[in-house]
Amino acid sequence: MVNVSAWKDKDKEGNSYQNYFVNAESYSITNYGGEEGDSEGELSIPEYSLDLTQSLPQELYRKFDTVFNHTTLEHIYDNRTAFKNLCDMAKDAVVVVVPWVQEVHIIKGAFDDYWRYSPYTMEKLYEENGFSMVVCTCNNDFNTAVYLFCIGIRNEKLSKYPQFSKIQMDNNIIAGQWIGEPLTCIQIRSVLRETFHKIFRLKPRKERV
Repeated sequence: MVNVSAWKDKDKEGNSYQNYFVNAESYSITNYGGEEGDSEGELSIPEYSLDLTQSLPQELYRKFDTVFNHTTLEHIYDNRTAFKNLCDMAKDAVVVVVPWVQEVHIIKGAFDDYWRYSPYTMEKLYEENGFSMVVCTCNNDFNTAVYLFCIGIRNEKLSKYPQFSKIQMDNNIIAGQWIGEPLTCIQIRSVLRETFHKIFRLKPRKERV
């Protein structure tokens, strides 16, 4: 098991991604340095240096049963090479989390922001690399980011995972269904109020004298 571009292997709740994979016999991470790109020697986990935009080092080719990558691909312009490297590292499965709807977020000197992914994009990326996407699900919250959680299995290994079946995305994926829907009067007033507060730096009514 490897977490690619793991930084310090922490989620936003302060937990370790390593704890997500309770059945893993071994666990490693990769990073590529820079701000938010290195564990800084804080972890006792085996760590590899890996640039996802370059040819995969032979030592990492099909080294891991499962490859996990969380919210990295949108920051890599050559994302098809990056996704190919994820697949080439995996013997069996590639698990990714990618944004479908998310605000642009950039940290100068650390990363830029290029891409958003639909379920159809993810299915094609897996297919291009000899995998079948067997799971694609998402959160479906109003007025916040929508992320896809996808699992792809190498085609010749599908028989090992009989519990999975290919999803019918037209019927099961409704991520971001609120986009483009008309706002209610209450929502419009809320947006206008927040906008005026930001522009004119007004305090909320109850705080004004």
